[in-house]
Amino acid sequence: MIGNKLFLTGLVFCFGVSCLFADVNVLTNPGFENGTAGWTARNCTISAVTSPVHTGTYSARASNRTAAWQGIQQSILEKVAIGQTYQVSGYVRVSTASAQVKVSIQKTDAGGTSYVNVAVGTANNTGWLYLSGTYTVQANGTLTELWVYFEGPNAGVDLYVDDASVFGSQFTDEASVQVNTAARFQTIEGFGAAGAWYESMLTGHVQRTALYNLLFRDLGLDIYRVRNTCDQSGGAEYMSRSAEIIAAGRASLGRPLKVLVSCWSPPAYLKSNGQTGGGGTLIGGPSNYAYTELAEWFADSVTAWNNLGVNVDYLSIQNEPDWTADWDTCRYEPSQTSDYAGYAQALEAVYTELASRFGSAMPKMIGPETTGFYGAAGSSLSAYLSALNPSYLYGYAHHLYNIAAGDDPDKYLTAMQAFQSAWGSKPLFQTEYEKAAGSWPDAFNLALLLHNALTVEQVSAYLYWQLFWGGSGGLITLNSTTSYTINSDYYGFKHFSAFIHSGWQRVAASADSPLVRTSAYISPDARSLTVVLLNTSPTTAVTVSPAFPDFTIAGGTAYRTTQTENCVSIGSYTGGTLVLPARSAVTLSLTGFVGTQHTLTLSSSAGGSVTAPGEGTFTFSEGTAVSIAAAAEGSYRFVRWVGTAADVGKVADPFAAATTVIVDADYTLQALFEYDLTPPSPQPAWRVAPTATGPTRITMTAASCTDDNPPVEYWFECLTDSAFSSGWQASPAYHVEYLSPACEYVFQVKARDSAAARNETGWSLSASAVTEPPRRDVQILSGFRSGLTHAAPASAARRLLVFTAHAEGTDSSMSLAGLTYGGVPMTKIAEGRQFTSVSQSYVYIAVFILEEAGIAAASGSSFVPVWSTTPAGVGYASAFFDSVHPAAPVSFIDVKGAEDVTVSSSALYAEKGDIVIAAGTCSEEGDYTAGNEFTKAVELDISSADGIVVWKRSDSPAFQTPGITHSVGYAQALLSFVVQGAPKEPLYGDINGDFTVNLEDLPLFLDAWLTAECEPLDISGDCWIDWFELAELARNWLQ
Repeated sequence: MIGNKLFLTGLVFCFGVSCLFADVNVLTNPGFENGTAGWTARNCTISAVTSPVHTGTYSARASNRTAAWQGIQQSILEKVAIGQTYQVSGYVRVSTASAQVKVSIQKTDAGGTSYVNVAVGTANNTGWLYLSGTYTVQANGTLTELWVYFEGPNAGVDLYVDDASVFGSQFTDEASVQVNTAARFQTIEGFGAAGAWYESMLTGHVQRTALYNLLFRDLGLDIYRVRNTCDQSGGAEYMSRSAEIIAAGRASLGRPLKVLVSCWSPPAYLKSNGQTGGGGTLIGGPSNYAYTELAEWFADSVTAWNNLGVNVDYLSIQNEPDWTADWDTCRYEPSQTSDYAGYAQALEAVYTELASRFGSAMPKMIGPETTGFYGAAGSSLSAYLSALNPSYLYGYAHHLYNIAAGDDPDKYLTAMQAFQSAWGSKPLFQTEYEKAAGSWPDAFNLALLLHNALTVEQVSAYLYWQLFWGGSGGLITLNSTTSYTINSDYYGFKHFSAFIHSGWQRVAASADSPLVRTSAYISPDARSLTVVLLNTSPTTAVTVSPAFPDFTIAGGTAYRTTQTENCVSIGSYTGGTLVLPARSAVTLSLTGFVGTQHTLTLSSSAGGSVTAPGEGTFTFSEGTAVSIAAAAEGSYRFVRWVGTAADVGKVADPFAAATTVIVDADYTLQALFEYDLTPPSPQPAWRVAPTATGPTRITMTAASCTDDNPPVEYWFECLTDSAFSSGWQASPAYHVEYLSPACEYVFQVKARDSAAARNETGWSLSASAVTEPPRRDVQILSGFRSGLTHAAPASAARRLLVFTAHAEGTDSSMSLAGLTYGGVPMTKIAEGRQFTSVSQSYVYIAVFILEEAGIAAASGSSFVPVWSTTPAGVGYASAFFDSVHPAAPVSFIDVKGAEDVTVSSSALYAEKGDIVIAAGTCSEEGDYTAGNEFTKAVELDISSADGIVVWKRSDSPAFQTPGITHSVGYAQALLSFVVQGAPKEPLYGDINGDFTVNLEDLPLFLDAWLTAECEPLDISGDCWIDWFELAELARNWLQ
C-alpha cells in the first residue's frame, strides 16, 4: 500500500503494434472509495460508510435486508471473457455476533438463470472475514447476465463488504464466432406483420407501387396478418382492399405470401353486447354459447377470402382473448364460465367445422394469441394452452405485452425460456408486438428482441404489429396518401426478415464475448446461410472472427445498421474478420455449401435434351438426391440414362425420363434418345364398352394409352356402318348420335401417337350395343304454374312432377336444402348460382323432381320448401308430365351463369318426343324472351328479380340449345335438362322389327301358321299358331 489504498490495475508490455495484458481486478470501484458507484442493491438498501472499514476510507453496507439472498452486487458481463478462470474474493463483516456469508455468481444464458456459491464462511461483528474462490466463465448459447454478489446473513442483519476483487484476464474487444450447420433447431415459418387498419391509405396512396416494394420485396416478408371482418360493417371493403394488397405483395415478392387471418371480434350478432367493440363474449350464455354459429361463420369467412383470391394459410380464432378494450375485442376464458365463453370449446367447434368443410386444405390453426405470457384482463397464456386439446393447434401463438421490460429486451428472457421449456413441442408464433417505432435505440432493441425470441424461446415465426400505420407508428408510417416515413424499426426488422425465409432452419452459432449476440440460419437446400451479429455494447466496437468449420463460403454480402446506417451493404464477404461498431447489427448473407462437394455432368444424344437441372457440370453436396429429367424432341423417344452414375446404380430408374440420382462422387450421365417407331401402349381395350343411352345414341370409352410422343389419338370404327366411325380424335371417349332405334352396332378402337411415323396400335376386341326402342312422346298433363300448390292429374302410371325454385339473396351458400310434395320428399337434380357485382348479391335456380311412386304416395297437393338461408325474394313453378321414362326420367343436366342480358345452355341431345326444359333467374326486373324456338311456359316476378321457365319438344333426334334473353340482364342463372319419354313396347306382329305391322311381316307369320311353336309367336300359351294369334296380328295391322 502507498497512502490509504492503491490497486495494481495491470501491467502493459508493447511490442510494435501488439499489446499483452496482464491479469487485473475487473471490478469498478472495488474498495468503495467512490461511494457505491458501479454497485447495485439486491432488494435492500446499500450505502458507503466510514466505519467499519477494512482499508481506505469507505466500505459498503447492505441494510434493510428481509431475506438471506439480499446484498450488494455488480455486473461483470462486459468485463470478463468466456472460458477464462477468475479469482473472486472480498472482505466481509456483519452486524451480529455470527452469521454465514457468501460470495456468489448469478448467470443467465440460453439454459436459464443459475447461481453458484464461489466461497462460503462465517463472519462476525469484531473482524473482517476474507472470502475467496475461483470461477470459470461458461455460457450455453448467449450470455445475457453475469453478476458477482455478496449475501448470506439472515433477515435484519447488516452486511459489510470491502476490497472486493474479480481477478483475471480483462475482457477484450475481440471475439470469435463459431457457426455449426450440423446442429439444427427450429424450422422457420417466416417473418411478417399486420395490415389490420389503414389499408385504404395504402391502396389509395400515390406512391403505392414503391410502398409495396418497400413493404414486401425489400423486407422479404413471408406472412401477412389480416383481421377477419367477414359479415361485419365495412368488412367486405376491408377484405377487398386487403386482397388487393396481398396480390400486390405477391407480385412484388415474385413468390407466395402466406396469410394469417386473426379475429379481433366475431360479428355483432354473435356477441353478447351486440357490438364488435367493447369486449363482450359469445351470445347464448353458459348453457348455450354460440360455438356452432361461430364455427360456421369462420368456415364461411375462409370461403369468402378464397373467393377474393386469398388462400388462408393460418387462422387464429381470437386476437387477445384475455383483453377487453373499446376497439374490436371479444373475451374468452380458457374454459367456459358463467360469464365468458370458453376458448377451448370455441377452438374445438371451429376446428371440427373447418375440417369437415375443407379437409386437408383447411388453414393451419394457431392460438391463443394472448396479450403476452402473463394474463392481462384474463388468464395466463399457459392457462389457455392447458385447457385446450393440443391436436387442434398447429402452433402456439402469443404477443409480447404485459412484461415491464422498458428498453431492455433481455427482461423477456426468463419468460421466454420458461415458455420454451413448457410448450416448445409445437412451432411457436410471436404474432404481435411493437414498443416504439421512431428512434435508433428502439430499432436496435427490436433486433435484439428478435434474436432473443429466435434463440431462447426458439419461435418459428415473428410478426411485428403494424406493417404500415396512419399518422405515426408501424414499420412505415403513412403520413398521408402522398407521403410516407420509413421508421428505424424497419431496418432492425429487415436484418432478419430480408435474409431468412420460410423453410429455413436455425443452426448453432456462438460467440466467446458476452458483448456479441449471434444466430445463424440455413436454407432448405443448404446453399444459403445467414448469420446475424449484434454488438450490445453502447461504447465498444468489437472485432469478430467468424468460423464456418462445415460450410464453405462461395460468396456473400455484409449488411450493417448503426445509428447512422440503415441496413446498408458494406461490401462482399467471403471470410475473415469484421468490425461491429458499438450498438450495431450486421447480417452476413452467404452462399456456399455444406460438407464435401461433387460434380454431376449431364449431356444428351441427338433427339432430345436434359431439361432438369439442364446440361453441363453441376456441383452438389455429398449424398444429395438430385432430380433429373429429359425431354425428347418431336418424333423421338427417351430410351434410358447411361454413364458412370448409372453404372454404379446411383440412378433410381435409368429407364424413366424423370428420376433421381444420388451424388456421392463425381459422375457423368447421358440421356439417350431414339427415333420413335413404337406405337402407344397398352394395346387398346375398353374402359367402358359401347352402351346405348337412348334410341339413337351409343357412348363408349377406351382405356387411355400413353406414348413418348403425345398426344395420343383414337379411332373408333363402326363395323356395322362406317358412317358412324369417329375418325382420329384426341379424346378416348366417343359418343355417336342419330343411330336407328333397336339396332345392334359393333365397334372397335385403335390408337396412334404424334410421332412423324404416326405409329398405330392394332384394333381392340370388338364390342356391340343395341340401341333402345323408340320413345313415346312426353305428354304435358298440367303445364307450369306458379305457387306452392299443384293438384296431381290422373295418369297411366308414368307421371313426373317437375318443380323449379327461383331466388335472390346476399348469401353465397343460399340453397333450397329440401322440398316435399304432399309430405313426400322430392329429389334435387341440380342447382346453380350467379353473383352480380352491381348489387353485390346472388341469383339462384334449383330443379326438383318426383316420380310416379312418390306422386301416388303424396297425401296432398302442397309443396313445403326448406331453405338453408331465407332468400330476399323467391318464386316457384311446377308442372306434371306423363309417358316419362321409368328408369331415367331426366338427362343432360346443364347449369350456366352469366353477367349478361343473354344466357344459353350447352347443346343437349334429345330423342324424338323428348321435352327440353330450361329454368332461369335474373337479378333485375324486366321482360324475358325465349330463344332458339323455345316456348315461354311461365314468367315469375321475384321481389326485385325475375324468373322464367321455357320448353321445347324435339320432333326428331337433335341437339337443342335453350337460351333466354332479359331486357335488363346483369346476373343470370340458367338450369337446363331433358325430360325423356318412355320406351315404346313392341307390337305383336312386328316380326321383322321395323316397328310397323305390315305386309313384310305376313310371310313370316304364314311360315309359322298351324305349326307347333311355343315362342316367340305363340301368345295364347297353347304352343300352336292359329286364329288366336292371327286376330292379334290383325288388330295391330299397319300400326
